[in-house]
Amino acid sequence: MRSVGKCTAAFVTVRSETAFSIAQYPLKNSAILDSGTTIHIFNEISRFLHFRTAPRGDFVWAGDSKIKVLGYGDVDIAIQGPQGDRILRLHNVALCENFACNLVSLRQLHKQGYWWDNRPGFNHLRQSRDNSTVAILESHHNQFVLEYVPEDISRSTFHARRNKFNSWSERKPVTSAAWKWHLRLGHPGPQALEHIVNSSQGVRIRGPKTVECVSCGLSKAKRQIRRETRDVSEGPGLQLAIDFHDYEPGLQNFKSMMLVTDRWSGNMWDYYLQNRKAVSIIAALTHLFGLLERQYDIKPEVIECDNELYTQKHDVRRFLEVEKHMKVDPSAPYAQSQNGGAERSGGVGSESRIKCLLPFGQRLIAPLFIFMIRLPPTPTVRVDYRDLEEMQSTTAI
Repeated sequence: MRSVGKCTAAFVTVRSETAFSIAQYPLKNSAILDSGTTIHIFNEISRFLHFRTAPRGDFVWAGDSKIKVLGYGDVDIAIQGPQGDRILRLHNVALCENFACNLVSLRQLHKQGYWWDNRPGFNHLRQSRDNSTVAILESHHNQFVLEYVPEDISRSTFHARRNKFNSWSERKPVTSAAWKWHLRLGHPGPQALEHIVNSSQGVRIRGPKTVECVSCGLSKAKRQIRRETRDVSEGPGLQLAIDFHDYEPGLQNFKSMMLVTDRWSGNMWDYYLQNRKAVSIIAALTHLFGLLERQYDIKPEVIECDNELYTQKHDVRRFLEVEKHMKVDPSAPYAQSQNGGAERSGGVGSESRIKCLLPFGQRLIAPLFIFMIRLPPTPTVRVDYRDLEEMQSTTAI
């Protein structure tokens, strides 16, 4: 024989030949919270789930009496929570037939992370991790009751209650997160999720919008523009971006502008060309590199350009990589937005500024644009509000 638990009775008892029992005790079907018992004890086998027979000789102490344990299993009790009724499942519950009432061990609940808040004005069972209320205890017949069940409930009622949801009864609808169903079903749209709710039983979901799913948004995107933050901590003039912008032929037949933008400082150099031949582009770049080297002692290291300059202007590519030993960083085919520095700078001039210059005539666009593009750029906080000469002098020091 082995002792598996101990309980202290808080009610008047009478002794019978087989068990510790009470004749017509009003709480015989209820579940009482007991701080003295070391194990959950229930008296009705029809309430048990996953029942297994107890080893021979198992018993619990009730005062000075030994009560035989017939088996162990799980029991669900209906507790009153802050938001209504809910189910609390007890594990390793001992079955002792003809026991006075059902005891829920506070010590076992402590092991599961619950504690009893019995301060004045409170009578709650709370969770230890966040002190949230799990159950609100009621007082019946001077006992703290977790689940109150009238004494006239029959055994068949417990059996029907335990098997409330089966193949003959309708299951309570399960409300799941729409995002979870959206992922489970392979990213369907909101109309498909709505159809699933209407054509299935026991499911309640709310279909998300397509834009709320990153994968769906990317799969339906017609154009994706990504401007990743670049590392511009090297210094002024070391990383340049080149782009071309076309205009209507003006004075001296200039119809194309090559705009070179310094990634670090934001300074721009503009060269106006009559054509886009490699000879004209190389001449303009030679002038710019000589200007940077002689006036600022700067030798550019990286040239960012669009795919056209890299794949179609082989002489320019050879001039940059072989003669000047620079790294050429072209954008992907048909993705001019990757060449963000010169693309945005030229876009401002080719759209916003030209609208202001149109009243002066097409032939004056290039000369007036020279004046506007060569205005000193507004210093920014990124470069500590310094211009190119100040940044170069600070770098040299």
